[in-house]
Amino acid sequence: MNAIVLSPSIKSRYTVAVAHALQSEGFTVTSIVVRRMLQFGRIRSEWRSARSRLLTKIVRRGLQLDSDALAESSVSIATLIAEAGLPGDVRTFCAARGVRLLLCDDFGDGVVLDALDGERPDAVFFAGGGMIRKPVLDRAGAGVVNCHMGPLPQYRGMDVIEWPVLLGHGCEVTCHFMDEGLDTGPILLSRPVPLVRGDSFAKIRVRAEVVMVEAMRDVARGLREGTLQPRGQTFDEGRQYFAMHPRMLAEAREQLARTIEKQNEPT
Repeated sequence: MNAIVLSPSIKSRYTVAVAHALQSEGFTVTSIVVRRMLQFGRIRSEWRSARSRLLTKIVRRGLQLDSDALAESSVSIATLIAEAGLPGDVRTFCAARGVRLLLCDDFGDGVVLDALDGERPDAVFFAGGGMIRKPVLDRAGAGVVNCHMGPLPQYRGMDVIEWPVLLGHGCEVTCHFMDEGLDTGPILLSRPVPLVRGDSFAKIRVRAEVVMVEAMRDVARGLREGTLQPRGQTFDEGRQYFAMHPRMLAEAREQLARTIEKQNEPT
């Protein structure tokens, strides 16, 4: 089976880990398409959704700066690819594995559509970088697979590690086929992200990325074996969440500490 991977950055370790997971499941990754970071349309769209976080995001991705949480974590994308002997960036991975590297301004532009028309993938795997529109969805074989860092269908949108904790639910990641909505496509599988002593939301996110790679690998296996059973969502099963206000984030941190304390109480 063939796959194309859509990547948000040439420095994306997550993309490298996902591509490697696909290959380990017998997929041929024919191309990795990277969306250029410093592109006006992308900056404008991400400013609308992320605003104050955008500059930090661009600097960290562009320079591949690690957060304190990643540096302090024994389980992370960085350790995952190091243990597998993988390169730490997409360009080097493509050169080493014989994968075609393409750059685009937007995942709906001609570079992407030409690759899809020429390679006719069995599936497309999305590693981040924006919304996906109908012309891509129609050319994606079984579909465009995304792993959402939160429980679907209940928690769509942003800060979906923090919101479930604040509202008394657990942390999990969810793989789904993308559609033209925001996290509204058919659900494929979910995986829990356990909480541990000393956790912060940043540390949970670092650990969740590893679970996301494992979930994407499981989806690849399910596609290959024909065992996936997508479950459609209805819009009213959940709601879209947005970036947390700092006051609510402070409450979420307190709730996280209470939750961890409670789960570690002697039985």
